[in-house]
Amino acid sequence: MKYIFIAGIVLLSLSLSFKSFGACFYKETLTVGTSTAIGISDVAKDPTLKYALISVEDADIRFWYDGNSPTISVGHLLLHNNMIGLEGQNNLRNLRIISAGTTSAKVRLSYEN
Repeated sequence: MKYIFIAGIVLLSLSLSFKSFGACFYKETLTVGTSTAIGISDVAKDPTLKYALISVEDADIRFWYDGNSPTISVGHLLLHNNMIGLEGQNNLRNLRIISAGTTSAKVRLSYEN
């Protein structure tokens, strides 16, 4: 961890790392609304799929990865401008996402096998 000083302001610099299984073989952007939870595309359900890097833009989202549908108030909360990694083909097949706010969110996924 590094501290960077600029004109009396302290900025904290963190290095983040994500698990990587191999080459990115597919990527997609989903527009997620507030009325119905959605899953990933059929193309991304390749049997060799092991991992996805998921980033969120424009609005917060909620998700479950057990096949159940989240609502705008129930489910794991992922704030916009953040990202997570999700491992396991079954978890990815069962991923369901909904926007947690009043506007749609963009969810970008990069899949690895």
